[in-house]
Amino acid sequence: MSKHSANALQMVLSAISYQLSAISYQLSAMGLWPGYLRCF
Repeated sequence: MSKHSANALQMVLSAISYQLSAISYQLSAMGLWPGYLRCF
């Protein structure tokens, strides 16, 4: 795998994990998600 594609994959993965943490934060703010799972 070239360095460029590895870099792009890393960016995609970090964007996905950011989205998931934002979603879980919103759910926990609405009381639909346990607060201790917020770190995931």
